[in-house]
This record gives sequence, C-alpha cells and structure tokens, in this order.
Amino acid sequence: KILCGRLIMTEPTILVYDIETNVLTAYLFNCGDQIVRHGQLVKGHSVTRIICIAYMFKGDKEPKLIKWDPIKDPDQSMLIKEFDKVVATADFVVGKNNKNFDDKHVNTLRMMAGLPPLPSWARVSDDVEKQLRRFFKAPSMSLDYWSGQLDLGGKEKMDFSDWVDIRQYFSVLKWENIIKDNYVLNCLCKTEFKTSLRKIKSLGKLALEKMYHYNKKDVTDTLTIMDKIAPYV
Repeated sequence: KILCGRLIMTEPTILVYDIETNVLTAYLFNCGDQIVRHGQLVKGHSVTRIICIAYMFKGDKEPKLIKWDPIKDPDQSMLIKEFDKVVATADFVVGKNNKNFDDKHVNTLRMMAGLPPLPSWARVSDDVEKQLRRFFKAPSMSLDYWSGQLDLGGKEKMDFSDWVDIRQYFSVLKWENIIKDNYVLNCLCKTEFKTSLRKIKSLGKLALEKMYHYNKKDVTDTLTIMDKIAPYV
C-alpha cells in the first residue's frame, strides 16, 4: 500500500467464500437415469438461484452470510451487489471448486441481472480444489474427504429433502406476497405439495437454518485446508 508517498508491504487480504444453490423443477415421464432437457423445466423454477453466500476473511473468527430474499430481490441483483462490495475489499478470492461452480453461478446471475462485469475478479482468484488436484494424490478431492482427514469433522449433513423444503418454502413466500387469504394459501399448498401451509413454512425455516450452518462450515473448512496445503503447493 502507498502511505505518505512510500510503498509499505502488507499481508494480502484473502477472502474465502462458498455459495449454496436451489434445485430446479422439471416435468418427467418416469424415474431413473435420463437426459432432462431445458424444455422440461417448469417455468418460474428453471433458473438456478443462489440461496446464500458464506464468506470470511483470513483472520476472521467466523464466516458471515448474505441471504437471498426471493420477494425483495427476485433477480438476485441485490445479493450480487452486496457481495461485490465485499469482494472489492479483498486482494485475493479463494474457494473450493469455485472455478467450475461458485464463480460461474455468480457470473451467470450477474449477466442475467444486467449488472456490470467484474473481469478483475477472475485474475485475482484461486481454487483450493485445483491446487489439491495439481499437487496431491488422494482417494478423493471432495471437501468432505479432506475435512475428515484433517479432523475437521467432515461436511455438515444435508439431505435432498432439505433442498425440496426450501424450494417449497420460497414458493409459499411468493404466493403470500400476492394472496393474503390463509385458507386459499392452505388449499394451494395441499393441491401443489400435498401438505399444509403451516408444515411447509415450518420445514422450510428449519431447512434454511440448517443450510446456513452448512454453508458457513464449508467456508471455515476451505480456509483451514487452504492454510494446511499452502506450503506444499
């Protein structure tokens, strides 16, 4: 950094982040292995959205969360802008498999929302998974495996049903924004999801809290793994 006209060497600011995304909804003829094409996706449920972004700077005690509000931020431009402010304060951005997943999802939503591009982000980011695959040979390169090997406890457990509960809960939030009659809402839930409004909201809130914890644990594990492998890559 420049201070009083002199160049002062400082430690780089390293930001570690991770995203969690929703599930898509599609029409199918049957179960089993098959190719699901985009024409089968249900309208209004056919875009992969980011449910939350967990992040922490190296040196922080615990991660912070940016949570998506599907009512106030339908195109996720607010979520992306909020995260951009965080990224702008970092010298380096690091994730686990972020080059193939997190970075691309953020960039896709940025483009679809018509936000300005951030080309510099790609030049100052790194991927823990790429470093693992380049310099190590292990039975698995998953975060769960490395978290377990380094006595971090592995990833938090999330079931597919948790993602379904969140998807249904977000749908109900959108309906509640339009329909103010709980009787009608309850009928809709029983018709669409074969369960009650109260149960969908209860399970959805529980699943969201579970996901927030899951998301933050991924970030702390990624940072710990990054520090552990740094001298060897």
